[in-house]
Amino acid sequence: MAQGINLLPEITESEARKEVYKKKVNVVAIAALLAVALIFLGLFAYQLFLQTSRSRVEREAKNLEEQILSQKEKEVSQRKLVDKLNQIEVLLSEAVPTASAVANISSVVKKAGDTSTTSLVVKSDGDMLWGANVNNSKGVEAVFTELALAEARGVFERMAIESLSKDENEPFIITVSLDFKPRGVIGDESQ
Repeated sequence: MAQGINLLPEITESEARKEVYKKKVNVVAIAALLAVALIFLGLFAYQLFLQTSRSRVEREAKNLEEQILSQKEKEVSQRKLVDKLNQIEVLLSEAVPTASAVANISSVVKKAGDTSTTSLVVKSDGDMLWGANVNNSKGVEAVFTELALAEARGVFERMAIESLSKDENEPFIITVSLDFKPRGVIGDESQ
């Protein structure tokens, strides 16, 4: 019989196990490397996401800052206007509105009838000195009645007769001192 030559060496069972074990280790190592690569890829993607988010937020913040800075001049001018209005309010509250005082005296003259104003002096502290000519005694009574009503309504704080005189064949001459209550437009209850 003819014997054949076996050119392939026989692999022992332990060697075969080593080969299987090597293959399994290689597969596990490749899987671990893939897992590490996926983790690094995920971290890189997350970092890229954070950078784009930061860039977007910075752009939005810059746009908002530009909008705020563009409104700066308006805010400054508005604050200046508010300050000026406050100063005007203070001045008006301290000022005596002469026109209102004259209007109230004119109202008294119209309601009393037969009366003509001869003088009207409004002082800076709100005191007034009013002079008038009245044709008859009923007119004098009407003038004082109207002044008393105006005082009762709070138009005048105080009323005092300075003088009342009459010459023969002449009208009554009245001089009245009044303290005009409203000191300005603000809080002026007589209007």
